[in-house]
Amino acid sequence: PERVQVSPNTSPPYSWICYLQIEDAKGNIHSGSGFKINFPDIKYTVIVTAASNVYLRRGYASKITLTFPGQPTLTAKSSDLYAPPEYINKGNEDYNYGFILFPGNSSGGFGWTTQMEEEHLTDRLVTNCGYPNDKPAGSMWITGGEITSVEGNCISRVI
Repeated sequence: PERVQVSPNTSPPYSWICYLQIEDAKGNIHSGSGFKINFPDIKYTVIVTAASNVYLRRGYASKITLTFPGQPTLTAKSSDLYAPPEYINKGNEDYNYGFILFPGNSSGGFGWTTQMEEEHLTDRLVTNCGYPNDKPAGSMWITGGEITSVEGNCISRVI
């Protein structure tokens, strides 16, 4: 499916999706996407991203700058980052998820649910929105489609 640029992107749900500028230990800059989830009962703002965005080859990113549309930038340091041990120790792509945690309750963000069974995911329409590396830096794009298969922790769709 075709991707479409999102503009303006300063209202929900787009304002909950952030552009990441990731600095590794050598000072190299990488980019990625993340999204805020709403956990009103915990004392952190939680950003979900890929483990490969927070853990770079041999260590956590030294710094990540987060830019939410229309808001001041935030800076996370390595102590604010989490990647699961299955990804860190073995590079297992089934565990390629990560978190960026900031003190203070979350205001806004996507809802969160428990794991859904495979039969509830297959054929479901999904939307994917973020900051792809093959588009101009800092530009948000959206696409969508139907889930065609679910195997373990991997969700696929036909493009």
